[in-house]
Amino acid sequence: MKVLKAIGRLVLRGIGGKRSSLAFLVCLFVFVLSVNSSADNKKKLVDATKRGDISTVQALLAKGAEVNAKDKDGITALMEASAQGHIEVVQALKQAGAKE
Repeated sequence: MKVLKAIGRLVLRGIGGKRSSLAFLVCLFVFVLSVNSSADNKKKLVDATKRGDISTVQALLAKGAEVNAKDKDGITALMEASAQGHIEVVQALKQAGAKE
């Protein structure tokens, strides 16, 4: 995200001509990658939670996975872990700030 902000500042400063267009395209590319990565991490977090895979859950949380994100059905990782009885995963999610 620091790279994205730096590129955004360059675009706003108007570094001019072709470089400004290039900076905008790079900024857009980085944004698209970050959105895809975020969605992928959300799915991975819910999937790992369903399996009770505490090491993967912890790794994804360390990478910044959104702990309160919901899947397409509105289910959070914490809801899934609770329903499956994965106590260690529930504790890890709560320590990471899971609210629902």
